[in-house]
Amino acid sequence: MSSEAKDILRDRLEQNYKAYMEALQKKTPSELIALASEITAVQQIHEELLNICNEDDIAFLLQFDDPLEIAAGAWEAEITGYDHSEEISHTLWELRDKELYEAELRVDEEPGGMDDVMQQL
Repeated sequence: MSSEAKDILRDRLEQNYKAYMEALQKKTPSELIALASEITAVQQIHEELLNICNEDDIAFLLQFDDPLEIAAGAWEAEITGYDHSEEISHTLWELRDKELYEAELRVDEEPGGMDDVMQQL
């Protein structure tokens, strides 16, 4: 597949994204909030899809008038239909670890903190 096909897909995705963004402009704040996961999926697909497409992917996506909608719909189902509990747990662990580290730094910087104690030894 030529770079011409990739250029066609890029143009089509840009047109689809522009139309999607224009449709969002007409939504109320409540409607936008309800569409948060869809909006996230559309943005991720818009930003990353072309970078990971091989020739077969490009040929497949060019079958559709709105490949952005097709790919984003599938991606949204993937990211919202998945149990993220392990990732969330890991994120919480990282937050606690970072907070503990920063708390230790604050103690070290305070008068009478660990630095002062270590110097007295």
